[in-house]
Amino acid sequence: MNNIFYEKDGDPLKIKFKVENGVIAIAYTIKLSERDSNKAVAYYDGDNQNPEDDVYFLPIPIEQNNERILRLSATFYPLDLDLSKKYLIKLEVYQRDILLDSIEQDGDLTLSTQAILLFAKLKIKGE
Repeated sequence: MNNIFYEKDGDPLKIKFKVENGVIAIAYTIKLSERDSNKAVAYYDGDNQNPEDDVYFLPIPIEQNNERILRLSATFYPLDLDLSKKYLIKLEVYQRDILLDSIEQDGDLTLSTQAILLFAKLKIKGE
């Protein structure tokens, strides 16, 4: 699991879901959960039909996000294998509109529905 470090006294954390490669239709859920627990703090659902609404702000005060887990689960299928044979899916974390880090997966598209599951732990720098 990746650790994504952020400033304790900085601006709110923002997450952005992106499909950077692949002509695909995708539906996703991002779960923010308490550390060492499956208890959900927030859920964010979407698809790639309108990328402008694939940006979410995490709860404030931001200190409470320390040690929380981001989980991205998504299912997708190719729309046109002649146009693209590979995919790249990302969940980026920002603070002050600066990219802190991302979790991502790439791979080959197939003729069937595919799924990914990615995790990252949020951590305050220096703690």
